[in-house]
Amino acid sequence: MAAKLRLGFAGLVHDHVWDLAPRWREVGVEFVAADPNEPLRDRMESDFGVVRTYESFTAMLETDELDIVQVGTANAPFDECAGAARGRSVQEILHAGLISIAENREVALPLS
Repeated sequence: MAAKLRLGFAGLVHDHVWDLAPRWREVGVEFVAADPNEPLRDRMESDFGVVRTYESFTAMLETDELDIVQVGTANAPFDECAGAARGRSVQEILHAGLISIAENREVALPLS
């Protein structure tokens, strides 16, 4: 039996997080979440049964062994989040708006 994929939501403020979370769950992906907003962490716990949430994405990255990080931060902390995930053996999922910001700041990440 193949191991389940482990996904970490780094930020919960974008709607695409809430649109994709049920789809991830349907295909058996396990996930954790990080966001400084307690109501959003509470929603992830109540809506999806996520047992581990974090106030910061750095704590999540340091604690959990993840296969995928889906970045859903507000635009301002994007650079910090992308930098923290870079260098780990993790695939990142970024929405188009964040990629555009990264390209403008010349911090675009390779999406391999």
